[in-house]
Amino acid sequence: MAGRRTSLASLAGQKVDDVPGKSDPLLLTLPLQKLVPTRFNPRRNFGSQEDLKEFGLKLKKRQLQPAVVVSRSAYLKLWPEEEENVGDAPYVIANGERRYRGSLAAGLTTLNVVHNEDVAKSRADFLDAVLAENNDREDLDPIERALGIETMVAELGGADKVAAHYGKTKGWVSQQRKLLKLTAELQDLVSSGEIPIRIARDIAGLPTAEQAAAWKAELQRRKEEQQRRAAAPNPPRPRKAKTDSSEPPPGRSGGVPGPGGRCCGRRS
Repeated sequence: MAGRRTSLASLAGQKVDDVPGKSDPLLLTLPLQKLVPTRFNPRRNFGSQEDLKEFGLKLKKRQLQPAVVVSRSAYLKLWPEEEENVGDAPYVIANGERRYRGSLAAGLTTLNVVHNEDVAKSRADFLDAVLAENNDREDLDPIERALGIETMVAELGGADKVAAHYGKTKGWVSQQRKLLKLTAELQDLVSSGEIPIRIARDIAGLPTAEQAAAWKAELQRRKEEQQRRAAAPNPPRPRKAKTDSSEPPPGRSGGVPGPGGRCCGRRS
């Protein structure tokens, strides 16, 4: 998504300040029990437990990118109703939840983080930081992106504010959210890549009761198209013209050229 983004590289690259996370980000190594992920992360698929364990073991050797956290107090200023979800943890993870989960799965006790209170200056800034990491993923799940935009609409108070935050139109916001009108089963197929985004948005415009049948019809159309292609005869390859040495080249009569290029043979 275009617009203001929270760059992890810039966060980690700034100088460390004496005041924890207030003016400059502070690099820390924190015990996992002091961390809690935000409830607003739209990511649904973190991989299997084995995947997470393997990822955690890689982090044990070297963690190249720190997670980004804010203080419990800064987070609760934005969302006082989140106190129960945060519990007693002094830090909330804005992004890096998979690193946190991988560390837990591998039995690690700590995680490298950047503590940056600027991320919690506003709800928009925090949610943008949460979504930035997901939007940079190559395997970005379109449904996760839609969920992230939906969260921003709910928490910022409308699609207009989200559009303004990203410098987009309200129509762009609607297009991102449209996938959430699909049934849960079809959303899963979008996540797996089986349903292309363009077709998914078309189906999402139908009533819920008609969506499964529309996808079934699309599958049938694809099947018939494949059958037509398989049954179609291969177009004949153009034959290469054979030149008979006994025949004169095109445009010439059968005589032998005489001096000056004129043909000495019989004229027609």
